[in-house]
Amino acid sequence: FSAGVAAHGMEGLSGLDPRELPDWGAVEVFALSGADYLLVVAERGAGLFHATDVAQRVQEMAGEIPFPLYLISDEGGEAPLISVEVDEGEVLVAALFSSHEGARDFRERAAHLGLPGSLGTIEDSEGLRRHTLIARQAGATYAVIDPASGLTDAIPIEELIEDP
Repeated sequence: FSAGVAAHGMEGLSGLDPRELPDWGAVEVFALSGADYLLVVAERGAGLFHATDVAQRVQEMAGEIPFPLYLISDEGGEAPLISVEVDEGEVLVAALFSSHEGARDFRERAAHLGLPGSLGTIEDSEGLRRHTLIARQAGATYAVIDPASGLTDAIPIEELIEDP
């Protein structure tokens, strides 16, 4: 894109080195990092936006579940729960990811947990409901989407079972 942009009257963007932002959490962090504008190039097209508008839209989307979701699983399709220390003690959490890359990065950073090497996919709200029912039976009380981003809240499993 940046190589041919001068031909379209956008010389200021010529030669830029674009970078992929793997998930909406990364987009929000980048949008709030001090840039005035963001050039967004996606499968559906491109647009130049005020950074604050992008950050606000990402925050609005925070309540939406970004299907497909990915989960770390073993060859049999079982996904481990992650134990997390909280003020009240320890809770089991189902970790979900909005991208393959996010799941792989998390697995690498959490190598000490011995997580399996496969990825599973949740395509829709019914698949999420089935996964959270199984996670609840295994003892999970929360699910977290993109836990490594630090921008996500724990979602009670019961909420996802009732209305994913």
